[in-house]
This record gives sequence, C-alpha cells and structure tokens, in this order.
Amino acid sequence: MSAGKQSDGYHTFEDLYEHRHWLFVHFMLDYSGLAWASQRHSDGSKLDGWFIAGVDLPGEGQVSYHLPMRFWPAMVAFGFDRPKAPKWDGHTSRDVLERLRNRAAAQCSVEFPGVSEDLSSEQVDHAP
Repeated sequence: MSAGKQSDGYHTFEDLYEHRHWLFVHFMLDYSGLAWASQRHSDGSKLDGWFIAGVDLPGEGQVSYHLPMRFWPAMVAFGFDRPKAPKWDGHTSRDVLERLRNRAAAQCSVEFPGVSEDLSSEQVDHAP
C-alpha cells in the first residue's frame, strides 16, 4: 500500500494533503496582499509537478507549502504568480505551526494551546 493510501480509519494521507492544499489556498485569499506563488524557488530551482506558494506574515515570517501544478491556474487568476519565490527565511515545519498559532491568537482574546511538543523542530526536505 502506498503511503498516500494509508488511513487512520477516517482519512488517508492523500485526503489530508488535499485538505491542506485547499485550506492554504483559502488562507492565501484571506491574506491576498501578502500572498505569492512561483514555479521557481528564489535560486531558480523548481520541482516538477509542484510550485511553491506562501504568505509573508508581518512580524512572524513566511508560511509556505508546495502545491500541485493543478492549482497554478488559480494562482495566476488571483494575481499571486511571481517569476521567483522570495528568499526562503529558513522556517521549519514547527516554525510554520507557531506562526499560524500566533496569528490566530493575535486575532482574539481566547487562550490558544501551544504547538505540540511531539513535533520536530528539525528542518525537513520541503519536497512533497
């Protein structure tokens, strides 16, 4: 069985990534003035079948993901397309979670939980 077909009994990894793709597109729309997408990283490299998309959150830093090329026409339609992505700020997966948590916490007076301690703070390969 491929990793994408593995399930927790409710969702497969493929389902969860599809949710993440669509949620990030909506996040980009909510922060449209800060969003960008490019088929090339800042160094000019690219991943076949994928592009990099991100939002530069003021006071926090970048939140970025690779998205499948089937989303590219929407990035162009929304005006997010750039010749190259901004220079990567070195963020890890954990940094992204903390930035998203901080942004949510700043929007209201509810006490938000911290990011799970079980998550790695290591930099990981950003390839899908």
